[in-house]
Amino acid sequence: MTAIILQKKVVNDTSLLLKTISEKGLLQYFKIPGILKSQKRSSMLLSAGNIWNFTTNNNIKKTIIPREFNLVQSPFDKEVKYDELKQIAELLKIFDFFFSNLELPSLYKKLYSLLEKWPVLNLDERNNKINRFYLFFLQEMGLFNFSDLCQKCKKPLNENDYYFLAEGTLCETCGKSNIVLDKNYFSYGWVSTCYYDKSINVIDKYNNLSRANRNLICNFLSESI
Repeated sequence: MTAIILQKKVVNDTSLLLKTISEKGLLQYFKIPGILKSQKRSSMLLSAGNIWNFTTNNNIKKTIIPREFNLVQSPFDKEVKYDELKQIAELLKIFDFFFSNLELPSLYKKLYSLLEKWPVLNLDERNNKINRFYLFFLQEMGLFNFSDLCQKCKKPLNENDYYFLAEGTLCETCGKSNIVLDKNYFSYGWVSTCYYDKSINVIDKYNNLSRANRNLICNFLSESI
């Protein structure tokens, strides 16, 4: 069984409990006894974000002790950098949040594909992939209605226009009255950059907004779910 590690937790001082999503798109826990005192294997490779193949007996339980386990893919370079750890942690945190509410088998394939490409992406590209992941989840939940036209007057939009989580795209004129009542909005420029996966020099322009906008999405969803 191939699975992506979402979280790891130390149990009984020497063992690890791994929370994973399996290739079937299901939540699965694995317990690795004694791994923290092992001289043969490094527990670092069992960190969140790594992809492993677990050999198990046929009887599937909530928590399984695998007979054997082998690393399939790691998103980390040999020298793990702090920025990489931060981005992977955020990606998996939001994935875990959405997965708990959606439980879509297709999410495994999407996450696997992204982690597989992760080592060849630079920091800005990774940042934009995380942004796109947020928008993907919103779309899956029926909360993302993207258009290049204003939803009210049908005017083509530019980067200074708005995207409201509740109403979708609005031009600057139609959106002005909404800003007073609804704080859950982004610049259309940021949303379109993420949605269309635009060139890196355009992404860089909006990087400072990404953290605040992702927090806004999480807060919006926490109130909506």
